[in-house]
Amino acid sequence: IELHSHTYNRHTPGRCPGGQGSIMKCGDKEDLLADLKKSREQLNGTTVFCYPFFEYNDYAINILKEAGFTMAFAGGRQKIKVGSNKMTLPRYGVVSTSTLNDFKNIVN
Repeated sequence: IELHSHTYNRHTPGRCPGGQGSIMKCGDKEDLLADLKKSREQLNGTTVFCYPFFEYNDYAINILKEAGFTMAFAGGRQKIKVGSNKMTLPRYGVVSTSTLNDFKNIVN
């Protein structure tokens, strides 16, 4: 198991229009860069990110790149394919309500 960034302290809904309102889509650039820097420091310099609420846009992608991230996961509940965009990779979420059978189905 590896741990990577999901922001340091910017996982609050309702900050930006649309979806659940992830602040990654419209937040203050300097605030986001500072938060992402702190997150990377806490996680030994990780360059991998997972978008809060699976939400992203071009603004979020550009912020991540500026912050030094090289790969980011969104939603999609599908497997990654050769040639997938490294900044919008699909993923399966595992949450507190996920069962062992859910996890087995994801892995298989």
